[in-house]
Amino acid sequence: MKGVTKVFKWLFSGKKKYVLIGLLIVGNGYGVNQATPGVAVQGTRVDVGPVQRYVEEVGAFESKTSISLKGRLSGLVENLYKVEGDSVQAGELVIELDKKDQMLIIQATEAEIDALFAQLAEAGRADSNKVSQVKSKITQAQNNYIESKEDYENNLVLFDSGAISKSDLEDSKFIYQNDLESLKIVKNDLILLTKGVSDNVKRQYESQVQALIAQLELEKRQLEKMSIKAPMDGIVTDKFIEVGDTVSFGSALIEISDPESVHITSDLLVSDAGNTQVGYKVKITDPESNQQWLGRIAKIYPKAFNKVSDLGIEQKRIKVEIDPENMVFDKFGYEFDLKIIFEDKES
Repeated sequence: MKGVTKVFKWLFSGKKKYVLIGLLIVGNGYGVNQATPGVAVQGTRVDVGPVQRYVEEVGAFESKTSISLKGRLSGLVENLYKVEGDSVQAGELVIELDKKDQMLIIQATEAEIDALFAQLAEAGRADSNKVSQVKSKITQAQNNYIESKEDYENNLVLFDSGAISKSDLEDSKFIYQNDLESLKIVKNDLILLTKGVSDNVKRQYESQVQALIAQLELEKRQLEKMSIKAPMDGIVTDKFIEVGDTVSFGSALIEISDPESVHITSDLLVSDAGNTQVGYKVKITDPESNQQWLGRIAKIYPKAFNKVSDLGIEQKRIKVEIDPENMVFDKFGYEFDLKIIFEDKES
């Protein structure tokens, strides 16, 4: 008994008693663990892959070059040669307005010019054949000048929109200037016919002729505007008129788009646009077929605008343009799901 007492005294002396208590605790814990059932834990496999930071939006498939033809004068639509989906070539007639009244106006002016030339021939005792030749030259030169001037003015608009090259614009300008000089030359022939007429009478006839020629030019230009032609190659993507409609100056008639030059546009929230840069990758998905393409941000517009969301909330948004890669599609206005990728981390 004394021996046992000595052992306990030794165990509980100094650091030895803490060792003993620790052993007792471990042993007790072991016993509890053996007595209590374990908690079930479900494991999963961790895969290594890319991590992306992106924003999702909706974008519309559009042509980069799209021109809306507008009425350049009032009139009744007599013929409509092209409708949605039809291909057109530059210079091809697409719309024709009723020309009957304008033709009568032109005929009346031409009759006045004929009468004036007859008076000139009588006053100057000029050969009637020479008078007829001068009139014919002036009429032809006038028609050439009107047509080339119209072409040049149309090409100025096309050049500004990127539809034609600068060399094409310069060629049309050269033709227009040449026709203008030719018109000036044949008008000098008219002056020669009046050599035998007094200066006062000559000035009177010359001013009348010039006024009627200018009037005729305007009337023929009006007539030309009644035949509306395609300014570029493309397809008709929209029309806003029907045969029998009355159009007015500036009213939209038909839209022509270039199917070879396309992009996707989207309106981003200002906060998202602030995180976007030109060159960022965009994943384009067709919501119907789930077909996918890759694109990149090509342009971010500098000005924000207000847009009401589907929930009726007014938001500040910024338009962006996306160039798709190897995308073949032909439905303008079709909407795609977009995933604009701000950051892409591998592994």
